[in-house]
Amino acid sequence: MEGPRIAPQPCLGLGLEEIFRVASALHEDVRPGPNPGVFPWSLVICAAVGFFVALLFLWRSVQSIRSRLSMGRELALKLSELLEEKCELLEKFSFVQKGYDGLELSLKDASFVKESIEAQNLEATYEKLNWSKSKLEDEILILEKELKEEKSKHSEQDELMADIAKRVKSLEEESKSLKSQVAEAKTTFRILQMNEKELTVAIKEALNENSQFQESHKLLLQEAEVWKEKVSDLNKQKITLEDTKVQAEEVLHDTENHIKSPTEHLLKMKDGAPVLGEDLTDDGSLKLEMKSESEIGAHLGNQPKGTLKELVYAVKLNASFKTLEGERNQIYTSLSEVDETKEDLIEQIKNLQTEGESLRSENTQFENENQKLQQKLKLMIEMYEENEVKLLRKLIVEEKRRLEEEERLRKVDKRISLATKQMETYRKQVKDFEEELESTIHFYEGH
Repeated sequence: MEGPRIAPQPCLGLGLEEIFRVASALHEDVRPGPNPGVFPWSLVICAAVGFFVALLFLWRSVQSIRSRLSMGRELALKLSELLEEKCELLEKFSFVQKGYDGLELSLKDASFVKESIEAQNLEATYEKLNWSKSKLEDEILILEKELKEEKSKHSEQDELMADIAKRVKSLEEESKSLKSQVAEAKTTFRILQMNEKELTVAIKEALNENSQFQESHKLLLQEAEVWKEKVSDLNKQKITLEDTKVQAEEVLHDTENHIKSPTEHLLKMKDGAPVLGEDLTDDGSLKLEMKSESEIGAHLGNQPKGTLKELVYAVKLNASFKTLEGERNQIYTSLSEVDETKEDLIEQIKNLQTEGESLRSENTQFENENQKLQQKLKLMIEMYEENEVKLLRKLIVEEKRRLEEEERLRKVDKRISLATKQMETYRKQVKDFEEELESTIHFYEGH
């Protein structure tokens, strides 16, 4: 890009040198020749051609420089091409100048008045050309500055485009990462929902088991109370039986004391009561009670009445003694049964108490686990909600950035489209200018 930037200056210098050279030649030719009456047509033609070429050169340079202000690097290249073409034109102009020198030698016989008029006109055109030259130089400097500014702007725009592309890529990557995070959040939310359902089912089952344990605990407590009442009743029965036992033992002791004296008396009565002795020693002594008093009186008719009464009383006491012993044995058996049932009841009560304590501990464990699960579920739901809010905020910010970048890209595309349109118009103008220049060159070459 440095070649097109430096090319306009030597071409412009060559053109200006050619113009100065033509002007100096014209000044020399203004002097009166051998034929002062002949009009110098060659000077007029040369001046007209030079003026026209200068105007064309000025117009073309101004148009090309103005076109390069809005165009970028391609316009700079085009400017270099145009300046090269200008150099070619200047070379052609130098060739024409050489022809003009030849014509000047042949046309020295023109009139002096016409030469003076033409010289004045040429001086005026020369002054105009100098003024236009200075003006063009100033405009060229301004255009070069503007071209540098445009190039810097284009470089800044290129950097902006690169930054925008990088940002777009980063935004796309961030959007992809956010989409993946959203998908992961959705999957985690589904997993949390599944875990929540499982936890709710487990909590319901635990609550049902807890309620069942509580009901069973209540039933066990009721059974324990019933067994306690039974134990208290058995204790009361035991106390009453012990009291009856004590009373029976006292009665037996008394009866034994009462029986001793008649038994001793009966043993002394060997001859009078053999049957009674056998009956007393017999195991079935209760049969004596079934005998009637008449039979006893028939066997013991010869005995005195006092002894008979004592014997009857002794028999009755012996029978009552045996019945009391049987009752005592029954009381002992019932007491042993009561003790056994009491021990069984105590063991059952202890088992029920241990089961109740285990049920209470399990109930507390279930309640603690339920509370922990509920706390974990709340924390997981809160974490999910926080992550969802953060992701939504990030998505909103990224959408805003993406929209801003799209608007910037649209503006840049509009600018690029306008620049391309201007380039096309400038190209058309350059083509038209080249065609006109070629036509003028052909016209002058034909003449």
